[in-house]
Amino acid sequence: MATVQIFNKGNIKEAKTFKNTCWFIWDDSDELICLVDQEKDRGGGGVFKSTVHYASTDPEIVAIFPEWELIIDDIPQPQGFYESVKGIDGKVVKLRFKDYECVLDFTHDRGGYS
Repeated sequence: MATVQIFNKGNIKEAKTFKNTCWFIWDDSDELICLVDQEKDRGGGGVFKSTVHYASTDPEIVAIFPEWELIIDDIPQPQGFYESVKGIDGKVVKLRFKDYECVLDFTHDRGGYS
């Protein structure tokens, strides 16, 4: 399983594990929401920001917008739009947006997916 931790202004907001998919949504109250696997929509509006697919043999982050900062294993990546980011299995990926930092850890045992 992969893990995701969401920090707001340096304080942990939530931490979750996921087997398949993680979605980031900017909701109507200006908060970053993280939904994983089979979690249902929480009923509010919002704007899709990014999706992480983990169940495949090569994890992938889909749609990283230019306003996000992408850091892979503590190495900042060039700012810009990323349609897809692969090659992240076994790595720690950080996504920063406004006052939020999302830490995705792909270093754990894949439980039969590798």
